[in-house]
Amino acid sequence: MSPSRKRFLWLAVVLVVVATPFLFIQARNMRAAAELEEQLRLARAEGIPTNSAEYAALIEPARPEENAARYYRQLKGLYKTANGTKQAIDAIRTTGSTKAAAKILDEQRSALDVLDKASALPRCWFDRDWSQGAAVLFPEFADMKYGARLLILRGWVRAAQGDAKGAIRDVDRAFAIAKHLGEEPTGIANLVRDTVYVSALRGLADWSFKYRDPAYALALDKASGDIPPPNLKRELAEQLYSALSLIDLMKTKEGRAKIGLREGQASGLESVAPILFNQRDAKTNMVKAYRRYWAALDDPKKNQEELESAASDFMQAMIAYPTAADVYTKLGAGYESERDYALSRMDNYLARQQQYTALVRVLKMPSIPRTIRTDDLKSPYNGGPLQYRYDGKQITIKISGAPDPFDELILGG
Repeated sequence: MSPSRKRFLWLAVVLVVVATPFLFIQARNMRAAAELEEQLRLARAEGIPTNSAEYAALIEPARPEENAARYYRQLKGLYKTANGTKQAIDAIRTTGSTKAAAKILDEQRSALDVLDKASALPRCWFDRDWSQGAAVLFPEFADMKYGARLLILRGWVRAAQGDAKGAIRDVDRAFAIAKHLGEEPTGIANLVRDTVYVSALRGLADWSFKYRDPAYALALDKASGDIPPPNLKRELAEQLYSALSLIDLMKTKEGRAKIGLREGQASGLESVAPILFNQRDAKTNMVKAYRRYWAALDDPKKNQEELESAASDFMQAMIAYPTAADVYTKLGAGYESERDYALSRMDNYLARQQQYTALVRVLKMPSIPRTIRTDDLKSPYNGGPLQYRYDGKQITIKISGAPDPFDELILGG
């Protein structure tokens, strides 16, 4: 064999030795990418949004003439103060004085005008840039929540003045805000929505108990029946897409800044994560786990073991990206939040409905009874009957076995 041929064969051997690991890695990475794409395809087929476009498609656009979003955005910086409404309501409840409430309402005249316009419209579409993923902000929600409190406060003043129709009209405006909040399929939107619903229901309940006008009990009966039940899959549809987007955001300085992280605030494990964790398969394992979690949402209590296991596996996979996992948990997601939200959401709704069912029965009577039958109102927590009592001054309605922080419903006192 000639020297030149020997050199050629030697170089060929060297190339094979050098290239084989590279080709193996490439083949493995291509296989991993294909597995991820297959899991994403299966997730989409099961109704799980995997990116911003799929998530945005869950939200129905609104025509400008029916859309309240522009009014809610006008509230930014319009409130003179965000304090005093609770104290003003307490003053009316305990002493009948509307002085403090009237002062607040006078200060907030401009905001109330905007709220009246917003609550008169049937739809609310903020048309957000969902491509921002976990960095999407919801600045309107706090203003909407406080706006509902202002409307309920105005209802209190009208109720104290004997204007039941006006008071109920204000509560209906608060219910309209709650409906608007529910148009976005995020957990935070639905939790704020429910806070508004409960505050408005409480206003009707207090007025019915204090002023004994039958119109309030009738309005309470209708409103409590109109509150939509939780839709867990809609409310949790953002979780997978948000988590995947967060991983990508944490890769760049600009992305971290969008979330609010300053340089130096990344997890201490971030630099060694590629060595400590299997990042190649992490996203695939996240999608697999979330698909199991999604299926378990059809009946969270029946599927509790699978729900908990899937939520745990999802976070275990996401830990391969330590900063993203840390931020995800701090944003209110994570294993415990996802497990507890799914398990408690429907129970809390049913318990609240039972409280108001019992209360409506009582408030429709000519006088408040000391006791009522509640054997048909079984606790979603332990199956026990609802507990009702009236001591001549105060009504207390408690759901048997309800965990903290679920509240007793107390009127009067």
